[in-house]
Parts: sequence; structure tokens; C-alpha cells
Amino acid sequence: MDSKELTPVSVVMATDHAYAMPLAVAVRSILENLSSAAVLHLYVLADGIPEDMKRRMAQSWQPFPLRLTWISPDTNRLRGKVSTRGYAGVMACYFRLLAGEVLPRELQKVIYLDADVCVLGDLLTLWNKNMQGKILLAAPDPYADTFHTPRLARAAVRETVRFTGKGDYFNAGVLVIDLKRWREENIGKKALELLFNYRDELAFRDQDALNYVANNHWGPLNPAWNFLEMHFGYFGWEGHGCTETELREAFTSPQIVHFASPVKPWDPLCPLYFADRFMGYLRRTSWKDWRPPPASPIRRLFFHLITFPNSRLDWYFWRGMVQMRDAQYISKFIKLMIARPWAMITFPLWQLGSWFLLKTMDRKNVKEMKAFLKRLMRLRNPTI
Repeated sequence: MDSKELTPVSVVMATDHAYAMPLAVAVRSILENLSSAAVLHLYVLADGIPEDMKRRMAQSWQPFPLRLTWISPDTNRLRGKVSTRGYAGVMACYFRLLAGEVLPRELQKVIYLDADVCVLGDLLTLWNKNMQGKILLAAPDPYADTFHTPRLARAAVRETVRFTGKGDYFNAGVLVIDLKRWREENIGKKALELLFNYRDELAFRDQDALNYVANNHWGPLNPAWNFLEMHFGYFGWEGHGCTETELREAFTSPQIVHFASPVKPWDPLCPLYFADRFMGYLRRTSWKDWRPPPASPIRRLFFHLITFPNSRLDWYFWRGMVQMRDAQYISKFIKLMIARPWAMITFPLWQLGSWFLLKTMDRKNVKEMKAFLKRLMRLRNPTI
């Protein structure tokens, strides 16, 4: 097919030196699954990436057709005004808010992707999604009702937005953006101003700010396009903001796997189910000979006894909930239980610990947890 007839799919990603390798793998996964009727136009917002690293990343994307543009946003306007601690991680996390300013003015639409994703589907399908008259499309966050909306309901942010409904909080790791309207509504600028004024109240920094500013201006994506794989507790996936069919599609055929867990696929002991897919793409990049550093003996023991079996039970349980007839997963579940029968005891404790962790990630939830435990004790002993 003539290159002039190919559909350009514009993607913007952001990274610093530490996430150069994961981004290279993510882009490799995009290219290997992109329709032959499309060509990738990639814009990388880079924070301090040396030229030799850029060449190594570009080599990882050969021999696929690609139009690559490097952009180095000015970090001076952010430094000292935004936090790089906690969930924010690094300065590059905020670059998505600068998309309307730093991307070419003629660019009217773009897909934003976090660096810690693995694309298993065709991005041309996502590119062709109906924008529904919205400024952006995003997947409802599966932990919205469990964690995010209660947290923001207590935040001392003097805005009119109140997060009370199901599915009204999105995860910002995958966004389809109408850049024309994004610029007209000053979405990025407003989100930055909110961050400057309330950086201590917004634990998830740029994601929280976008949810405030883009409230009522975003449309839902099928969660298959932003499947959050966690290494603890899938109970947050309650289907909020998506139908039962969409939830089934997310678990059975994720199109974009988002490694949102603190444990990443490049960790030496990663229990995530799709970590092997990530490593497969990595072996076809310039990092093909890279190996993770060895873990300590104590951590390896804990991994094999606790983390791995319980993480996999999490996955098989929830995957089985939406696809009970899948013999492959039933077989894997049985093999796991034969190999590690003690998991029958540790798994309920794992679920309880996961729930406790999720509830206490925000320190303000600790008081609620103590009150809950106190009520629990009253049920056991009415005299307390």
C-alpha cells in the first residue's frame, strides 16, 4: 500500500532516562500490532534523554515504518511547583498536561499512552473511536469507588466538581484527545493551575487534576483499552462505569495492558500475568540482552511462597468469574493448587491484606479503618 494512503495514528508518550527501556518496549508492541493500513506518528516528550539513548530506542523500532519526533518540554515552569513524590513519580508524568502547547498546532487529535503499557491490540481501532462530542476518551478507573472518589470527596479543593457517582473517575494512562477542543478549553493550563494550588490535596497529581478539569467532558472507553493489571486484589474491578460485557472483554481480550502496579514487568520477581508478554517484546528491542538484577534470597522465598501463588490465584479467580467455561484457566488453577496447596490458607489473608492496603494508601483512610475494626470488635464483644 502506498504510504500516502496509510492512516496516520498520532501517539504521544512521555519519559525520562529511567523509563526509556519500558517506553521502547511499549512502542515495539504498538508497531507489531498496528494495522498495515496505518502508520505510527510518534511524539516522545523526553526529560533528559541523552542522544545515545535516543538512538538505542529508535533502533528498537526497526524495521517498522515510523515518523518519530522528539520534544523536550521546558521543565522550569513545573519545577518547584509540582510534586515528584508519591504517586506522581517523575517530572515526565506532568508532560501530558503540556500536550496542547508542545505538540504541532496542526495536530488535531492524539492518543496519549503511559510508558508502562503493553499494546496487544491494533491502535488504529482505538484511533477510529467516535469521540462522542467529548474532549477526551478514557477508561473508568476500576478503583474509582473503592479508593479514588472517597479520597477526592474529602479533598479540600474549592471546586464545584463532586465525585459521588459510579464510574465518574477515569485512569489517565490511556487517553484519546481531541487536541483542538483541548486547546480551546485550556484543559492542560487549568489542570496545571489546579495542581499548583492544591498539590498536597491531589495524591494522584495530574490524574486527579485532569478528572476535575475534564469532568463532564470525557467519554468512557472499554476497559480493555486500559486494563490495569495489579499484583494485589482485583476486587476493585466491580464493573463501575462499564457493562458486564465490557468487563468480560477486558479480562479475556485486553487490548492495552497497563502495568499500574508498583511491581513492574522488568522487576526480577514480577508476579503479573502479562509480564511474559512484556518480556517477549523486550527481547526484540535493543535491550534484548538485558537482564534484571538478582533478588535477595529472602525476597525470592517470599515470592515463591506467597506473592506468586496468591497473585496468580487472583488472576485465575477473576478471569474465571467472567469466563467460567475456559478450560485452560481451570487447568492452570488446579495445577497451581496441587503445586502450592498452602495457598488455600494464604489467599484469604492476601485478599484481606490487599483490601486493607487499598483502603490505607490514603492516610486519611486510616481513621476509617480503625473505626471499622472497632465496630468489628463490638460485634464480637458487645461490652467493648
